Amino acid sequence: MSKIKFSDGMPVRERRSSTSIYPEELLDKKCGGCVRCQMRNGKGETGYHCTTQPYTKDISPEDKACVIYWDKEEERKYKALKAQDEENRRKELWSIYSKREPIKLPIINDGYGMIPECPICGEMPYSTEQCHWCGQRFIQDKEVEEYEKPLTKEVTCFSCGRKVMANVSKYNGHISYHCQCGTSFIEQGGHKMKLYFYILYIDIETDKWNLRLEECEVIEKPKTYKPVTKFPDGIYTSFIKKESIGNFINEYNKSVVLDAPDYEKAKEVFFKKYDNELNALRKAIKFYEELKSAVEDYKEDTKC
Repeated sequence: MSKIKFSDGMPVRERRSSTSIYPEELLDKKCGGCVRCQMRNGKGETGYHCTTQPYTKDISPEDKACVIYWDKEEERKYKALKAQDEENRRKELWSIYSKREPIKLPIINDGYGMIPECPICGEMPYSTEQCHWCGQRFIQDKEVEEYEKPLTKEVTCFSCGRKVMANVSKYNGHISYHCQCGTSFIEQGGHKMKLYFYILYIDIETDKWNLRLEECEVIEKPKTYKPVTKFPDGIYTSFIKKESIGNFINEYNKSVVLDAPDYEKAKEVFFKKYDNELNALRKAIKFYEELKSAVEDYKEDTKC
C-alpha cells in the first residue's frame, strides 16, 4: 500500500463531452469543431466520419453540429490544464521525496505481470533508480538488478524461417522481434472471446437518437478486455474493465457492454440511469417553478 496517491493533490476539473443540455450553444457550431469529427486515416481512404456513426458514413466538417457536440478547443484546453496540474503535482512531490534516502523498490504482480511499483505514490516509476512521479530514489539491490537484465530468446521468424533473437517482456512474458526480412512480431497473450456493445448514437441526417448492437472480438486479460483489432465506432477507449460488463463503459459514454447479446438487460441499464437523471431534472424544474412563484407573489406595496 502506497503512502500517498499521486492524484490526491490535483484539482478536479469539469469536462464536458456533449452539449445536449444547452442546445442553444450549437447555433454557430459545425462538425469540424467537434472531437468526434475525424479524418479517415486508412490507406487510400479519404473524407471524414463521426466516431458515433458507422465508419463508412461520410460527414463534412461544414455540417451543422448535433446535440452531442464535443468542443475540440475546450477539450484541448482541458488536456493542457490536466497536464499542467500533473506537472505541478510532480514538482510538489519531488521537492519532498527526492531528497530522502533510497528505499526498496517492490517488484509486484499487478494482475497482468511483474512490474515495479513506487511504495510512496503507488505509480509505475518508469525507472528503477528514481520515481518519475514523486522523485523517491530506490536501493539498487539484487532484485532490481535481476529485473533490469534484458531477457532474450532465439526464435524462428514465421515469415522467412530465419533464426532471430527476440525480446522477452519481463512484464508479461510476451515475445517481440524484428526480422531482416521486414517482419515485425508482437505476441498477444490471453484467450479470445466476444463482447457486445449496445450503443446510443444520433443520426446526423434525421437528428434522431438510435440504438445499435455491435459485436467485437477481444482478448481477455486478468482485469480487462482489449480489442483484437479495434473497438466499434463510438467506443473511445483502449480497453474495457471487467467491472464494466453489464454497465456503461464510463460516465461519458452512452454505451452498455455485455458478454452476451441481451437487449432486455441493456434496456434495464439504460432506463435506470436515464430515469434517475429525469427525476433529478424534475426536481430542478420544481425548484425553479417555486422560485418563479415567489417572485410573482411579491406585493409591491409590501413595507420594508
